[in-house]
Amino acid sequence: MEALEVMQKSQMQVSEKEKMMQEKLHEFIALNAMAKNAGIVCFGSSTFAKINMLELAMDCGFNVPLYNRSIEGLTLEDSAEVLQRIIIPLQPSKIFVNFGEEDSVEDVQEFVARYEWLLLNIHRTCKNCRIYIVSVRSDKSFASALNKSLEELSQSTGCRFVDISFGSVFASLKPFMRTFPIDFADAMLYKAS
Repeated sequence: MEALEVMQKSQMQVSEKEKMMQEKLHEFIALNAMAKNAGIVCFGSSTFAKINMLELAMDCGFNVPLYNRSIEGLTLEDSAEVLQRIIIPLQPSKIFVNFGEEDSVEDVQEFVARYEWLLLNIHRTCKNCRIYIVSVRSDKSFASALNKSLEELSQSTGCRFVDISFGSVFASLKPFMRTFPIDFADAMLYKAS
């Protein structure tokens, strides 16, 4: 009897998650109808979903739009539908991808292979888009090995790796989101390398 209750509870949680994701997809589709192409897009799960993108955009003085198309609790496995329906129609000039914190990563290499497939789909469908792989910010045991593998993946796929492991996520992303050249004063401010 207890096993049946656990199974029913698990099914209710999955259907709630699916319902929330579908609501978010419909919200993003409506927002995309008003959005401009060639902007900057953040695509990921909880870390990105919680960032105040308006504050980031205002602080950076962007001359292109910044869109957050992240969904709290989104996994890499569930990202394909969001990519197809939400990200590709925007045809971003830059995309920041952040997955791993919500995923159960038992095999880092398998996870990285799925991540590579996502990147390939972005490269194929979003022409002239620069892709930034953002590190996983987690205290889970696999995070360090995963971030090392993601950094290697970024080098082999022509992407750029952004390490947000330390300090503010906002401050870590800011220098990479710029659309205009960085000058010496900004480099000193950002401590860019």
